[in-house]
Amino acid sequence: MKNIKRRKKAARRRLAVISLLIIALFSVILAITLVSTNGNTGRNETIYKYISGNEAFSASDISFLKDPALPDSIRSFVERYPETISFAANYAAWSTEQPVMELDSDEYESGYPLLIQWDKRWGYFWYGDDYLGTNGCGPTALCMVYAGLSGDYSWSPARMAQWADENEYYTDGAGTTWSF
Repeated sequence: MKNIKRRKKAARRRLAVISLLIIALFSVILAITLVSTNGNTGRNETIYKYISGNEAFSASDISFLKDPALPDSIRSFVERYPETISFAANYAAWSTEQPVMELDSDEYESGYPLLIQWDKRWGYFWYGDDYLGTNGCGPTALCMVYAGLSGDYSWSPARMAQWADENEYYTDGAGTTWSF
């Protein structure tokens, strides 16, 4: 009889512990949801904290994402890829600059250059129906391969994208063609 009472008491304790854990887990989920949701609209807002070189961004200093001058394509690109936040932050300062058409010697010291499509030197270059920074992965990747295999570093992603566009390797609404 004592064994049955002990088992029942132990089962009630386990049930109480499991219940507390479930309540704690639910509370954490609720707290996370409340922190990441705008209480007025119910819309989720992404909080960015990304360090890129010497730039750091957090929820308090990303007001540039709400700037109406920032193209929607760049805003949605940052929402999908938070690591591109410096690309959006530099839009006002760099979007009117001429793109770099040749690579610097720093890029090709190791043979195959590491290039980023949203680099401020060419990311704001118009490619097809949007910016190279948001839809230029094909020309950027091919530029790295071309430079590494040929040793010719005179082509930047902007120059490669320009060539692709001029030779009809870009389809509006779809991007770079597979035949590129």
